[in-house]
Amino acid sequence: MAGLLICAFGAHAADSLSCRVHGQQIKGIFKAPVVSEFVWSAAHGTDDASGPIKTSIGQIYQGAGTGPTTVLTLDGKALQLPASLAGSIRFGRSIDYGGKVALAYLVERGEDTSASPSEVVLVLGQRGAVLETDLLPGTAPSPGDHCVLVQ
Repeated sequence: MAGLLICAFGAHAADSLSCRVHGQQIKGIFKAPVVSEFVWSAAHGTDDASGPIKTSIGQIYQGAGTGPTTVLTLDGKALQLPASLAGSIRFGRSIDYGGKVALAYLVERGEDTSASPSEVVLVLGQRGAVLETDLLPGTAPSPGDHCVLVQ
């Protein structure tokens, strides 16, 4: 019985959004996904901040939120993300599957430190619909069932 529980837990871990993105299990209309990297906060590094990300669903960029938070926008319209993902976005990557876009990025949330930001993974559909999200808090002692996508 214990073996079944361990096996079931292992199967569930592989199903996390971050692990499905890492394992290239998200499907869209493109034969091969288009991957690009972005830097939106150059405060902690030497890279210059990059501009908007051009994707099959539109142009994704950042906007000013309340306080120190960054708002994701699609073609200038703010996306409705869960409050738990709010913070200052640093850098990450986008994976455009054609009709769906995954974003994996580091964000400094209120409960994080600049040395230990959180990793957010989300999938956007047409018109900016948030299809799925995954969060690895910066305060987490280990990744658990989250596959780290941004280093």
